[in-house]
Amino acid sequence: MNGFCHKISGTGLSLLAVDGIFMATNSSNSDLKAKADFLIQHLGIMNENNFMLAPAIGLMIGAFIGFTLPDIDQQEWFPLPHRSITHSFYFLLLLSLIALKYPVFWGVVFGATTHLVLDSFSYAGVSWFFPFLGYVRYTGGAFVKKGHKLQIYRSNSIEEKMIAGGILIVSLIVTFLTFKPLFLK
Repeated sequence: MNGFCHKISGTGLSLLAVDGIFMATNSSNSDLKAKADFLIQHLGIMNENNFMLAPAIGLMIGAFIGFTLPDIDQQEWFPLPHRSITHSFYFLLLLSLIALKYPVFWGVVFGATTHLVLDSFSYAGVSWFFPFLGYVRYTGGAFVKKGHKLQIYRSNSIEEKMIAGGILIVSLIVTFLTFKPLFLK
């Protein structure tokens, strides 16, 4: 996916994550509510009134950084080729280890994970376990798995834009329906 489509679809997926956490915090199921409260406390700074805005903003900002972070390997100064280590499980593991120490980074982990999952459906695919498992370099310099089967879209194609736009539209509808009671009292 190109950078613009990652930002569009990633923003939509972040909105859905915030919607889910909001719905869980307002759930009558005490176990679900406790899990949501735990997530909120670890996504950002909370105040004593259990105000959710700060963690939601922290998640959105972190995720926005994470959507684009794996493509840092497209910069000229980056020493490794595109879709190599920054598009692998090991990169997500490294980000997760950082987030264990600094919980505000979970938004970055979420964003980077959505980036790699969305790229998995492109014609190029993702080298999840780079440099192992027989990856080959393709024309743009990226590494892909031989026999990659999840080929739904090509980068910069109309299909890619439709997927990103569809994710954003669905997430905006769900967000409106989730928060509608707050605005229409």
